[in-house]
Amino acid sequence: MAGYFWRIWAVLLALSILWLGWCMKTSQPAEAQGGVPDEIRAKCFVLVDDEGKECAYLHSAPDGSPGLFLLDTQGKPRVSLAVASPEGTGAALIVSDAQGTQRAEFGLYADGSPMVGFWDAEDNKRVLLSMSADGSPHLRLYDSNGKVGAGIATLADGSSAFVLADSNGKVRASIVVEADGSPAMRLWDSTDKLRAHIALGADGSPVLRLADAIGKDRVRININADGSPSLCFSDSSGSPRTLIGLVPDGSSNLAFVDSSGKGRAVIGLTSDGSPGLYMADSSGNDRVGIAVDSDGSPALRLYDSGGENCAFISVNPEATLLTLSDSVGKAGISLGVFDDSNLGLFLSDSSEKVRAHIVLADGTPGFRLYDSGGNARVAGGTRTDGSWGLVVQDLEGRALFSAP
Repeated sequence: MAGYFWRIWAVLLALSILWLGWCMKTSQPAEAQGGVPDEIRAKCFVLVDDEGKECAYLHSAPDGSPGLFLLDTQGKPRVSLAVASPEGTGAALIVSDAQGTQRAEFGLYADGSPMVGFWDAEDNKRVLLSMSADGSPHLRLYDSNGKVGAGIATLADGSSAFVLADSNGKVRASIVVEADGSPAMRLWDSTDKLRAHIALGADGSPVLRLADAIGKDRVRININADGSPSLCFSDSSGSPRTLIGLVPDGSSNLAFVDSSGKGRAVIGLTSDGSPGLYMADSSGNDRVGIAVDSDGSPALRLYDSGGENCAFISVNPEATLLTLSDSVGKAGISLGVFDDSNLGLFLSDSSEKVRAHIVLADGTPGFRLYDSGGNARVAGGTRTDGSWGLVVQDLEGRALFSAP
């Protein structure tokens, strides 16, 4: 807009000189008493010095907008004051250098918004400070090719931004403070795809997002409000597939997710350092669990499709145990080795009461049968001397039958 003003009036400069004589001759001013005119009407006024050299011009452009030009001793326009724009409105004060090149401008846009601009010696706009119609201020810095290289703005909603662009005018980096006070930094590639984003949430929680060439988030690192950090890797569709997390109680885990968003495997450490591995089916139900307890005892659990514990193998200081359960994880069979050499087989009902067990202790076999109240009713086995025995008892534990 600024260059438009002085270039039009520079072209009209020569015409103005030709107009001057004719304008003054044809003007018929009304004269007041004493011969002093009350009004002078002309299309152009030229101010000259003692030697007759033009120093200033005041005239109207073809669109009717007035302009005032102040010239230096070389006849170059140095200061221009005009009301003109391509839309026929606006106002500007333009300052030019000794070569007549526009170097600074203060003006108003057609909507009344103010602006201040600065140009280099090659007539390239380099700095523009402006205000939009809603009162938002903007500062733009241009390169020698007229491309915006950097900008600062404060918007009407209270947010503010600092933007950096490349030689093609494409935005490549920005620092933003949102209206709620949350800061963020964003980085774009040359194809206008957002590739990196680091921000602080309203609660102060930081997050870093890294995207691929099509703009899909592939890596996310964040620290939650409770201080727990997490790392997430996503596939090409942006769906999370691998997650690493640490929670405030000190436990940590590595989780793997399928393309449908179902968790399929987790490797973790509890707060006491006990490791575990869990695997799930396509519905997200746990099917396999392997863990080592805090005392160093390993355990393997197998689950049915409903998530019930159907098989359990554990090794602990007291016993090595295999347990098989029903579909609701209760009635089952347990087979174990106790005290390094003693064997035991236990049968339980749906209320998890042991109803029968067979043992081999110190090389001698034996069995017991229990009622629903957990009372032993039948017992039998062999003794170390090779003899055998069988006892049937009542609810009070009194023998009803024994043999031999």
